[in-house]
Amino acid sequence: MDHRDLGLKHSIFQHIGEYSIEALFRVSKDYGKKYGVIGVEKGELIEREVSRLQLETDERPVIGDWVICQELQGDDVITELLPRETQLARTRSSGTQQAIAANISHIFITTSMNAEFNLNRLERYLVLAKASGVQPTVVLTKRDLVDDPSEYVNQIAQLDPSLLALPVSTQTGEGLDELLSLIQKTDTCVLIGSSGVGKSSLINFLLGEEVLETLDISDEGARGSHTTSNRFLFMLPTGGLIIDSPGLRQVGIGASTKNVEETFSDVEALADDCRYRNCTHEKEEGCAIQAALADGSLSPRRYKSYLKLMTESRYADNPEAFQRERHRQWRQVTKNRKEKEKVLGRYKEF
Repeated sequence: MDHRDLGLKHSIFQHIGEYSIEALFRVSKDYGKKYGVIGVEKGELIEREVSRLQLETDERPVIGDWVICQELQGDDVITELLPRETQLARTRSSGTQQAIAANISHIFITTSMNAEFNLNRLERYLVLAKASGVQPTVVLTKRDLVDDPSEYVNQIAQLDPSLLALPVSTQTGEGLDELLSLIQKTDTCVLIGSSGVGKSSLINFLLGEEVLETLDISDEGARGSHTTSNRFLFMLPTGGLIIDSPGLRQVGIGASTKNVEETFSDVEALADDCRYRNCTHEKEEGCAIQAALADGSLSPRRYKSYLKLMTESRYADNPEAFQRERHRQWRQVTKNRKEKEKVLGRYKEF
């Protein structure tokens, strides 16, 4: 065994500098106030528990991070956090960014084929994936509970024809060989999704043993809830690693408008045909998006989702500029209403 079995790539290795390879560890357990880290010494996997940080940055390690861990005064201490190759992050309600996982090579967006299935939520996850620069795959769980998964697969294809949607079942094993084939030896994948969609069951199946508690979800689609907020990284018997993350109750995107535009490329293609460059796609004459809504080629659901995510991303990009623009738009709306009322008042005089 060597560090490549822990997902080490050359782009990370070049940052260890003066430290020996034995000092290089990867965060495999995130308990909030303490961490579990794994490394390799003389060809053997070693694990340590660390509760002390001595870093020159305010950034805290997250699951998947590569760190330098040294013994200081009898304690194992994380003394350096290596640069992240990639990271998956969301925005907290406070507006600050929260990294969920680091140094990942694939994102498995997990949703079950029942009442939990939600296209708006999937679009949020896709924006997060775009922001991370990591390839996503939609994993459709509970395949054994539906007669034909094509209804769900087709809906995802409408979001992005190039996006792979993979129906799987931990009860029958269907689709899981194909899922494993997507994970290479040095790959680190992360499972994200709502609570109760089967992420823990999926990881238990891939590991070949019960390591995570699971919660069943009913045939009718009743929601489950994750029992913990801890995060874990597991080595798969077939090679590669997988990260389990708690169910996300809130998915603040905090991403650039570019990431939203890429996720809604079909809507953006329509926007290119709008009469005005600064079209808000709400009430302007000559709006190609409004025309598509009228003729049915663009669904109201996708349009509303696009507007909502664009609003969030614009605020995240530049809160002050966003507020100024919103104020300008409201002044214009008020002005137009007053002018319309003035004209109508004149007609009433006759």
